[in-house]
Amino acid sequence: MGLLISVIIPIYNVEPYLRQCLDSVANQTYQNLEIILIDDGSPDTCGAICDEYASRDHRIRVIHKRNGGVGAARNDGIRAAAGEWIAFVDPDDWLELNYYEQMVSLIPTGGADVLCVSGNYNEQRSGPVVARIFDVCDAGLVDRQTLIKKTLVPGYGLKELCDKSNLSVPWNKLFRTAFLKKEHIEFDLLLHPGEDTIFNLSVFERANDVVACECIGYHYRTYIETASMNRFNPNWPSMRKRYIEKLVAILSRQPDKNDYQEALIFSAFKLMETNLRCYFFHPSNSKPYSEVAAELRAMKHEPLFHAAIWNHKNAYLSWKEILLKHVLRLPWVWPVKLCYMGKRFVDGTHNR
Repeated sequence: MGLLISVIIPIYNVEPYLRQCLDSVANQTYQNLEIILIDDGSPDTCGAICDEYASRDHRIRVIHKRNGGVGAARNDGIRAAAGEWIAFVDPDDWLELNYYEQMVSLIPTGGADVLCVSGNYNEQRSGPVVARIFDVCDAGLVDRQTLIKKTLVPGYGLKELCDKSNLSVPWNKLFRTAFLKKEHIEFDLLLHPGEDTIFNLSVFERANDVVACECIGYHYRTYIETASMNRFNPNWPSMRKRYIEKLVAILSRQPDKNDYQEALIFSAFKLMETNLRCYFFHPSNSKPYSEVAAELRAMKHEPLFHAAIWNHKNAYLSWKEILLKHVLRLPWVWPVKLCYMGKRFVDGTHNR
């Protein structure tokens, strides 16, 4: 029958897309699957759909739980997994029907703990879906330093025409179950977003070997993220601190930690961008402007963010990000606010 793969699908409020996702997993040409559906307290009919699929496919197991977030749901799946390898699928995505057959054929016979593959982003703002290929890295064995840098900087070292790499997500990989459980690697429940990146960095830091192969079979639906990527999060200051602490701790344990400085500063800049969008200048932030301005000035003077504004190279930044960097160098806060007010108006997210 071959290796048993435990496919973990955390599910919350994705009723319009769930059947396509579950059909694409259940109908795989590779049948030796354990399909673990985590109904994370979904308020729609997702729980009932999960039970329906489980009633007609003995490989499907459903765990109903109170809402605890995607990280907690994935952790429940890891603990319940009985397969030799673990795969994660987001419930609004879908797979080519031979996806796991391809992946199993690529699993090395040696001691690799992770298999990374390529895939498609599927964008739809208006009109037909546009697929963009992303690549993880050159096929074959990859060194730990490159893996970590490419996790933090998606474009690091890329010379090909592929859009970018994506090592910071869990859904384009197979993880050896015994490795995850032995190393007690789980998703940090106090981080969201950011938990995927820290999870993968912890994996790459400790894995015996990681193999990367070309296997285009996962379709990631990007347009669904638009609202969540712009949602107000009042906990950003504490999460920002925790994320940086985790990141610095992982990189400080590497033998050549100075080599990661550029990637660390890039990650700090992207984190600053998210803070500006989802906290400082979000319409739902009810704090007075003077308090927001004081918080932002304080963040700009934190060593890592100061380096991101003043010392960071432009190699991996878009022209909009370069412009933002120069605006952040100004002593005033109002030009930064103006940038984000304008961006929200253009993007049509000014009411979210």
